[in-house]
Amino acid sequence: MHYPEKPTRRTALYVDVENLGGNARALRFVESLLDDWALDLPQPHFLYFYTRADQRVMWEMWGIDRFPEKCLTVKGVQHFSNQSKNSADITLAMDAVLDFQTDRAQNIVIVSDDSDFTSLFDKIRDLHTARKKDASDIPFKWVMTDRANTKASVLTEFFPSSFIYINGMSPIDEEVKSIASEVTEAAGEPSHRDLARIISEHFGPGESFKSTDCQKIISGVSYNHHSTKMKGPAFGTWFSKNVTPELKKLGVKEVGKSPRRFQVPTSR
Repeated sequence: MHYPEKPTRRTALYVDVENLGGNARALRFVESLLDDWALDLPQPHFLYFYTRADQRVMWEMWGIDRFPEKCLTVKGVQHFSNQSKNSADITLAMDAVLDFQTDRAQNIVIVSDDSDFTSLFDKIRDLHTARKKDASDIPFKWVMTDRANTKASVLTEFFPSSFIYINGMSPIDEEVKSIASEVTEAAGEPSHRDLARIISEHFGPGESFKSTDCQKIISGVSYNHHSTKMKGPAFGTWFSKNVTPELKKLGVKEVGKSPRRFQVPTSR
């Protein structure tokens, strides 16, 4: 752990690394978030990373080198079953409650795309209300990317919007643009193979998606691509015939027919 000088009011940032779509995306997202801090809370003093146990040392080395002014803690979660990701969520929530309850941190910011931290928000609100006798101005923010089809993206429809922050510089959008610039020629549309590569890189390892989710991705790469003008069923038919075979060559599996769904391999 690294201990810099403490400010008067402290913000703690808890990053659920595995629920940000992979290490590359998580690294860029954290850098973007902290370099261009736009939340109405002080810059984080405490920085927590929750990652796989076998990656803990790597994240710790990167964090200390990249953010030497932060008080860094990296916690690794051993993966024995499908419940391991839930264990990371529980550890994150316990750390946040303890920090807030003991007044170690006065502002709580979590970063996660695919978990439900509604109960954590409720607990922070209760503690804040008991301490201040006021339920307003709860010092809590939930930071998400703008990835499609995550649990968090669904919760935005119900969770109080004033406590949600969508980072304006999505690491996935930037990655798609980067890949597109490599594979798209100056003239003409990207090939089906190129589109399949861009789509597979857009989603994180093990992540699932529908064919209709890909129309927006293609539009972002090639705004005038003929497929972006197709209606739902027509796009699905075109996608199945032209892009699906290329996705399968990249290891993407078709896991559902109605609606048609795909899953990115857990390792590349």
